[in-house]
Amino acid sequence: MVVEGAVVLSVIVVVLLAGLDLSLAVLQYNTLSELSCKLSRQAIVHGEQAGKNNRSWGPQVYSSTADTNTEQAKLIRDLIVTFDPKDVHIRLEWMDGGNRLNHRVKVTVSADYVPIIRMPFSGSAYPLSASSVKRITY
Repeated sequence: MVVEGAVVLSVIVVVLLAGLDLSLAVLQYNTLSELSCKLSRQAIVHGEQAGKNNRSWGPQVYSSTADTNTEQAKLIRDLIVTFDPKDVHIRLEWMDGGNRLNHRVKVTVSADYVPIIRMPFSGSAYPLSASSVKRITY
């Protein structure tokens, strides 16, 4: 009876930890998705015709991490609650080659997810990435 209880209890603990691990991965993916949406909303108002209060972004590719002292990193740094900012990679691309009105901008935010439970024959980290594409409005 004790052996069966130990087997059942260990299976239940593994299932609960796997559920927790999956929940954390989903939370981190949703965080990256929110970061890419927020940054893309800012990018569409920093086009060629940005006003005096907004500096124009692009059309060169921007690539950095969230711990840098750039305008783009500062915009999302406060929303990063599940990652270390130095591990969050930001990439802005102007898909139509310019930052003029109605041109598209693509924002990709990525980071690695390190699971709580490491399975045999699996990697130590899984790449997560979220992208958002919007048209420039200003």
